[in-house]
Amino acid sequence: MHLRDVVDWPGYRVSDDGRVWSCWGRGRHAPTDTWRPLKLILDRRENYGYFYVNLCRTVNGVRERKHRFTHALVLEAFVGPRPKGFDGCHGNGVRTDNRLANLRWGTRKENQEDMVRHGKSARGTKQHMNKLSEKEVRVIRRLVKQGVSQRTAAKRYGVHFGTVSDIITGKNWAWLS
Repeated sequence: MHLRDVVDWPGYRVSDDGRVWSCWGRGRHAPTDTWRPLKLILDRRENYGYFYVNLCRTVNGVRERKHRFTHALVLEAFVGPRPKGFDGCHGNGVRTDNRLANLRWGTRKENQEDMVRHGKSARGTKQHMNKLSEKEVRVIRRLVKQGVSQRTAAKRYGVHFGTVSDIITGKNWAWLS
């Protein structure tokens, strides 16, 4: 296990295995000589599921508390600052696996591609507002290709004409070949 200081947060360290350590005593405003692991808190908001920790510091005499995602702390300490427009990506798709070997900075597009690869993307039938199945989308495409009007296909499947138009033009369901 390797430890590095948490960037801009004195008295905190992060390990390459995804744990965060503090030398601040509970309820104290001064550091101690002993380091203890902080409790990782699971963010249960919808579509999250990442671990975070609560950090405290004093800036210009003002006490500041902030929660920080563990994967971001690991990447900042061991890889470097987050490049503009980049996300912290989990290589195996497990949001709670914050080992350095599993993390990287990646573009939003790369992160979305990872989600698709790991089956974590709300596409197609996983999207809660969806009215069509993948099979129905393929049939609609085939019908329109054979000369059936988009309006007729829309009526047959109980969806708006614009939905069928978006399927045909590739605006929706583009990933489904």
